[in-house]
Amino acid sequence: MRPIALAGCLLCTVLLNACGDRSTSSAGAEAFERNCGACHTAANLPGTRAQSLADPQKRMALDQFLAQHHAADAAVRRQLIDHLAAQEK
Repeated sequence: MRPIALAGCLLCTVLLNACGDRSTSSAGAEAFERNCGACHTAANLPGTRAQSLADPQKRMALDQFLAQHHAADAAVRRQLIDHLAAQEK
């Protein structure tokens, strides 16, 4: 019985690693819809403002902007920025 349980655990680990962390992107998409979706769609966001979110200074500037623009919660802002950064790829 143990070898089967071990094999199952290993299979789950491989599958989870292959799929990546979907909960983060899902949470970011939901936060975007909740906080931004009424006025913005991903297609109408200004490209120059959302570029290069791998740059920590641009992430910080966006975080400061979002704090004043409908996303007061730091955790929500982090989800939004991660979601927008994922759209760049």
